[in-house]
Amino acid sequence: MSIASKSTIHSDRSSFYLQQLCKHFGHRLEVEFTPEHGQITFDFGSCELDAEDGTQTMAARASDAEALAQVEEVICS
Repeated sequence: MSIASKSTIHSDRSSFYLQQLCKHFGHRLEVEFTPEHGQITFDFGSCELDAEDGTQTMAARASDAEALAQVEEVICS
């Protein structure tokens, strides 16, 4: 069982930011991405990103509240 949180950001450069974030983490983590979708996998959870029509959505997932907070902190830092 897992828990999740979701955030939506409005930007004309949502695809650019999605790719930039995935490339940043791709140097040391398992990352898959296209201009419209990305997946970053951490040891403690994951983050799924979607860019569409000026909107970027980020969904953090983890097994418990502490791990979810860690995913959110790492992605937002």
